Amino acid sequence: MHVLPPKCRASLHNVGCTVAGKVVRSKGTKPAKTCLARQEHSLVFCQGTHINDPCVDLPHPSSQNYFLACYAISLIQGKTISSTTIQSSTVKNYVNASCNLFTNKGLPLPHSCKADFINIIMCKLWNFKTIPVQLNTITNKMTLWMTNHIPTLPPTYSFVAFFDWIVLSCYAGFRTLEWCQTSPPFLCNLQ
Repeated sequence: MHVLPPKCRASLHNVGCTVAGKVVRSKGTKPAKTCLARQEHSLVFCQGTHINDPCVDLPHPSSQNYFLACYAISLIQGKTISSTTIQSSTVKNYVNASCNLFTNKGLPLPHSCKADFINIIMCKLWNFKTIPVQLNTITNKMTLWMTNHIPTLPPTYSFVAFFDWIVLSCYAGFRTLEWCQTSPPFLCNLQ
C-alpha cells in the first residue's frame, strides 16, 4: 500500500478498507474463536455433569474418553452452542476442540486408551449417516421376524398396528401415505 502514490491511495481508501477487513478475517482468527467457543461449550457441559475441570477431575485417559463419548452423544442429541442438530463432521470438530483442552495441559490424548468410546460413537454416527436418507433402518430380517410374530398377538395390540404401518410404508412409500390426509387443500383437488 505504501508503494502507491498518495492520490491513488486516497482514491482506493473506500475499497481498501474492505480488502483490509477481509484480510483480517482470513488470518485464522475465526477458526480460533470457533475452537474457543466449542471448548467453552464443553466446559459448560462439564459443569452440568458436576465436573469442574475435566483435566483434573478425569486424570485417566479411559475416563476422559468415556466422558468425551458422552459429550458426543449430547451433541448428537442437539445440545450444541446454537441448540440445533449438527453434522457428524461438526460433532468431530467439537470433540477435537475438547481434546485440545487435554493436550494444552500436556496430558495424553483421550483417544490413546484401549477402548476408544469416542471412535465407537463416531463410527456409529457415520454409519447411520451413510444410509441414504435413513430409509433402510428397518431391515428385511426384522420385517420377517415381525411377520412370524404378529399372528401370535391379539389384533388390538399396538404392535400389530405398528407392523401394519411398517408394511404399508415399505410397499406404498412416503408420498403414497398422503392419501389418508384430507387437510391439505391440494390433495382434495386431486380427487
